Amino acid sequence: MPLIGPNHVRQSVSDSTMLLNFILYGVYLLCLLIVIWLGAVRLRIMEQPARIFYVLILISFVSELTASGIEYFIGDNHNVYNVTDIIQMFTVCLYFTACLKKWWIVALGYFSIAFGVYDYFWLQQEDLINNYFLLWCGIVVISLCLYMMVFLSHREGHEKLTRFAHFWFSAALMFYWTVDLLNSQVFNSAAELNKDYAAMLNAMHIVTNIIAYGIIGFGFWCLPKLIQ
Repeated sequence: MPLIGPNHVRQSVSDSTMLLNFILYGVYLLCLLIVIWLGAVRLRIMEQPARIFYVLILISFVSELTASGIEYFIGDNHNVYNVTDIIQMFTVCLYFTACLKKWWIVALGYFSIAFGVYDYFWLQQEDLINNYFLLWCGIVVISLCLYMMVFLSHREGHEKLTRFAHFWFSAALMFYWTVDLLNSQVFNSAAELNKDYAAMLNAMHIVTNIIAYGIIGFGFWCLPKLIQ
């Protein structure tokens, strides 16, 4: 999602709401940098699925840097997020494929690319958040996270789910997408009704990111003690 949105949205948002968004966004970027550092520290002991998940974090970081630059110079970073959402979704499918060893999951990734491109060019306006694609992503990712939980619960019956690194990664993804799925479906409507509503939804989205990356950071920090 964009930080605030196009110029006509930003200009209509109150100063206090704008300030709240920028403060939260700064905290979010700091959390993202900490997670990247924690992942780099644990990189040598990561198995392939965890390494793919770490690549997903790096893609998110590059996405945010690019979106921030576009936001500063142009004022509308929707296209950046719309494109990087497709890349991130495919990487998520690669991660679950590596964890679960199921070929059909990577097939979901290729289908997601095709649907994301179709949605971007033909289904929705370029200056809006791609609700159809995000709806698809949310349903798929939440379903895969639940599948992962079941898989881990049967993998070693005497171990608690919290003993698995991929429980924490899946929990973070499921939390993020559950909240973001609801958020994204009302964002465009809120932007049309009241720009402050849209900005508050954006703030909630940033808080969701902060919590999700906090969970991921905990997973990276405890990785030596967790089962991969």
